[in-house]
Amino acid sequence: MGHSFPELGVERDDCREMTWIESAVYAAGHTNSEPIEILLDRGSQPKVFNEGSGSSYSEAKVWGEKYFKNNFRRLAMVKAEVDPGNFFSHEQSIPPLVVETEKISQ
Repeated sequence: MGHSFPELGVERDDCREMTWIESAVYAAGHTNSEPIEILLDRGSQPKVFNEGSGSSYSEAKVWGEKYFKNNFRRLAMVKAEVDPGNFFSHEQSIPPLVVETEKISQ
């Protein structure tokens, strides 16, 4: 990444330590050969958990478990308690998981 980026106001001399940005680009799934426009276009980023308002727990689980590991199910259960109607939702929110439990009669 020894380039200058005039659209960002960054010159070659400003790019001495670039390992952190190269790591961020790699972690985002981009290669060094991709044009800078792709990196600047926030709309090209993948929608992580929910593709729309109708996404279910099972659909979101694919990405959710990659990001939150074993905590995704617990987070979805908490979301069901706090926001059962999924009013506060966006493309990266965790969908509610309502778990039916049998009540033990004493």
